[in-house]
Amino acid sequence: MSNEMVRSSTELAFVAIAATLVLGAACNRRPFEYVDHDGRCRPSDVVACQVASSPVVPEVIVQGLAGVVASESDVARGDGCLPCSFTTWDLAVYATDEQVVDPGAAADVIGTVSPLAITVEERYEVSVDTGFYLVCAGNECAPVEVLDQRVTTAGVIVGFGSARIFTFAPDGTPGPESFAVGGP
Repeated sequence: MSNEMVRSSTELAFVAIAATLVLGAACNRRPFEYVDHDGRCRPSDVVACQVASSPVVPEVIVQGLAGVVASESDVARGDGCLPCSFTTWDLAVYATDEQVVDPGAAADVIGTVSPLAITVEERYEVSVDTGFYLVCAGNECAPVEVLDQRVTTAGVIVGFGSARIFTFAPDGTPGPESFAVGGP
């Protein structure tokens, strides 16, 4: 790989992190905790977690859900950094009549509604009808609302045996926090 290509990749990582910080500030939400990480990680080590925990810009769809899935390492390198990379993960999306924000109600939905199963390979976009949905990654779920001709973000970071889902309304406003449903 040429030095020019390496420099371009590094510059792209810095641009992605800068955009995430700006979006995080604009949304009045603290950016994902890996931004500084006590200087132990290079920006390129954690860009996947930055992107997964930020609103995404859809490339293909005009209405539905989109996001990125990243995997946080559970093994620190010698310098103390826990790297994060893009990954593949399965999501289950359940259509609901109203916003589901309670683990008990979410368990009822999971037990009675057939999900839309999505195998995400780093990034996904899926067209769905307007309405309320419960997005689940393993035992972690988050409620989202899809509006007419708008795309809602549901990004996922997996690691340490669990998942965290980061949701954003189409305007970049942070959505409800994800919660655990059943399981260990």
